[in-house]
Amino acid sequence: MNDYTGIGVLGGSFNPVHKGHVFLAGFVREACHLEKVLMIPTGVHPFSSKRKNVASGEHRLRMLELAIEGTPGVEASDIEIRKPEPSYTYVTLTELRAQYGEDVPIHFIVGTDELMTLEKWYQADRIVQEFGLIVGIRPHFEKDIIMDKVRVMEEEHSAKILLVDLPAPDISSTLVRDTLLEGGDASELIGAKVQEYIRENGLYRPEEVKRVEKAEIMDLLEKRLKPSRLKHTLGVRDMAVKLAEIHGCDINKAETAALLHDFCKNLSTEESNALVEKYDLGSKYLNNTALAHSQTAAAVLENEYNITDREILDAIRNHTVGDIGMSLLEKIIYTADAVEEGRSYPGVEELRDLALKDIDKACSALRDRSIRYVLSKGEEMDNKAIAWKAAEVIDSKKGQDITLIDISQTSGFADYFVITHAPSERLMKTIADEVEDKLAELGVFMKHSEGKNGSGWILMDFGDVIVNVFTGEQRDRYNLEKIWGDCEITRYEPEEK
Repeated sequence: MNDYTGIGVLGGSFNPVHKGHVFLAGFVREACHLEKVLMIPTGVHPFSSKRKNVASGEHRLRMLELAIEGTPGVEASDIEIRKPEPSYTYVTLTELRAQYGEDVPIHFIVGTDELMTLEKWYQADRIVQEFGLIVGIRPHFEKDIIMDKVRVMEEEHSAKILLVDLPAPDISSTLVRDTLLEGGDASELIGAKVQEYIRENGLYRPEEVKRVEKAEIMDLLEKRLKPSRLKHTLGVRDMAVKLAEIHGCDINKAETAALLHDFCKNLSTEESNALVEKYDLGSKYLNNTALAHSQTAAAVLENEYNITDREILDAIRNHTVGDIGMSLLEKIIYTADAVEEGRSYPGVEELRDLALKDIDKACSALRDRSIRYVLSKGEEMDNKAIAWKAAEVIDSKKGQDITLIDISQTSGFADYFVITHAPSERLMKTIADEVEDKLAELGVFMKHSEGKNGSGWILMDFGDVIVNVFTGEQRDRYNLEKIWGDCEITRYEPEEK
């Protein structure tokens, strides 16, 4: 490995940085004889713009600087956090190559988890073709799986990949955050300087959650809900607790979110509209209490009843149409609302059984049913569900780097863009045809399309949802994510199987 020189690039959220990150950077630098390793905190994360408990880029950079003090050849870089738009690895590596010169090899450092999913990254083929990969393999990982993956990448993309066995400590940022959120001392995991910085700046603090007593909740519900709605709510509570026990979710949070999910369901249109305007929830929720009640409930509970637990609030907010990248708690409330024992629509027993076995498959099936039902009734659909379904279909056909942009607050012609790219025109057409067919099965029909004649861009107009399928080159050229950078941008992540 003595001829393996150049600069290593280790990216990540570093939220917060811990000793495992620093060890990895230093170990790889020495093992691979690199000039240095750049540790780069992500800015606007392309995998999700809605991640919870994420410190600002400036804080994460400063914690990183403190953590690497005294580690030779390891530097922190702000190349991504200073950008307002989403940060993509290929773009960053290309900029670094331009900065250091074509004659300086740039090597991208990844872990085994990142390697296994790398093909879904933006311009994944170019990353492995144009830059070296250094893969850190932790103890006890099935090396045969990694070797099979490496062989495929080397054969298909002429990738240059170096494997490095790591004796790295088993630490995760999630473990660190959980420790801090519980009020614990994480200095053994992150170092005394980082721990002190976190304390001084009030980062990752335990949420000051007012735990509303169940008797108090019941008293509120009896005053706010009609008897039939209260009966449904208790059914959702029972189902949510059952699902939480089966799937390993926090039972107390599941019970609380279930009891409060329909807190604003029985409001009049006037009362609902007043809350939509008060909390600036968006014009699409006006005069539509069925669509608005989940949003108004979350806003009222947070601002007027001191419910500040983000998981509980998100589960309430998203229980009607779901969301992209839902937490386990969100999935449970979304599902429990639809399959509680009081529900008696055709097929509910099968969906109920499915929910007990596979919560992700149940969510997907329920989303499809919801779209069909709402459209068949001629009611207004929250277009997020349609965008989410389009993304799911694209993922099934191996569309790359699937991104959703909520343009509803800045555009009058649509609510969502769904963006992906494919390595060939043939696969682009396959993806487009599948999206058109699957949405049509749900009653969502394409109004028109453009660009099917070898242009490298297929645009599919479904009214309030516009699907864009590009080649990688054309996606770079049009760069819709940058144009709409002020909007909420979310990277689609498929449900875990």
